[in-house]
Amino acid sequence: MAKLLIIDDDRESRDMLEIGLKDKFSIETCSTTNEALVQMDCFRPDMVIVEILMQEESGLEFIFKLKKRHDKTKVVAVTKGGRISPVFYQQIMDALGVAYFLHKPLQLNNVEFCLKSLCLS
Repeated sequence: MAKLLIIDDDRESRDMLEIGLKDKFSIETCSTTNEALVQMDCFRPDMVIVEILMQEESGLEFIFKLKKRHDKTKVVAVTKGGRISPVFYQQIMDALGVAYFLHKPLQLNNVEFCLKSLCLS
């Protein structure tokens, strides 16, 4: 079973993903990027879902650190929006090697499709 780390400071989002995906993936969740960096070394996930607009630290900074330390880990970035245009976000995601970039509210079937396709790649 593929390992998935979910990083989001919004508990409802974390819980929805964990409950919806728990039968298909081995899952750990974190509410901060600092906690996630520790989990990366302990849990060694195959894939990560990370909110890029969190209050304490940017998910973008986390992705940058992740790619330096665990460059084979596949990343799905999510966001609830912001002041930056979606096109600019997509350019950043492409530059960081993010596999998928999804907007909230998340549709569980879309997330599952992305993760399954990453398992096959």
